[in-house]
Amino acid sequence: MIPDSVVKLLLDTCEQKAFEQVEQVVKDIIVEGYSVVQLIHQILDKLTQDAVFNERQQALVSQRLGKIDKALVDGADEHLQLLDLATYMMQVFQRSK
Repeated sequence: MIPDSVVKLLLDTCEQKAFEQVEQVVKDIIVEGYSVVQLIHQILDKLTQDAVFNERQQALVSQRLGKIDKALVDGADEHLQLLDLATYMMQVFQRSK
């Protein structure tokens, strides 16, 4: 289980406009050795339980989570997939403001 503080940090950072900060958080998560598969499941739980995210944001990010989960099962690189997810969430959150 990944600490909620890590999931919250990633989501909070994705709400910012700074790619460099998102990239650093992703790098830190990978260096700490957290499972990206576990992380995407916890992100999905957080998205669906937290009233901060609207339905459109939930739907768009959930679709991307599914694609990334499949890519990881097929052997894709965790770092690249997490970076893809984080930058996608950053775009979704910025467009929805």
